[in-house]
Amino acid sequence: MTMGNDDLSFNQVVVNDLAALATQLAAIQTALQSQPTTKPSTMPAIFIIPLPVANTEYRWQIPLGTKQFTMQCRDATDIRIATQMNIVATPNDPYMTMKAGTSMDFEGLDIQSLNNYLYLASAGTSKVVEVFVWS
Repeated sequence: MTMGNDDLSFNQVVVNDLAALATQLAAIQTALQSQPTTKPSTMPAIFIIPLPVANTEYRWQIPLGTKQFTMQCRDATDIRIATQMNIVATPNDPYMTMKAGTSMDFEGLDIQSLNNYLYLASAGTSKVVEVFVWS
């Protein structure tokens, strides 16, 4: 099929004026550079969340200024995680499971309030969740 100028698809661009295109690209680059960055610091803080009693909900406050964090269970145990109270101990939906031997990454954050919590529980006793926090 022959395609004329009237048959352009959405992903094709016709450039008639390279100077205008260069100006538009420069404007986009300037706009992107002026965006606030949320790059985390290079050295994370380490937090330890003890879960001593099985099927008991424990609350962890996400620190003010957090940009990202990574969490894992110290041993190979599933951990239930929720953003609402009274979910993970029983357990009741909605919650997520951090599977044994894995970690969870939370990126692109900008925690500006002290009212940000995660609720955690495990079916096992004497469990520990380790958290790296970047701000």
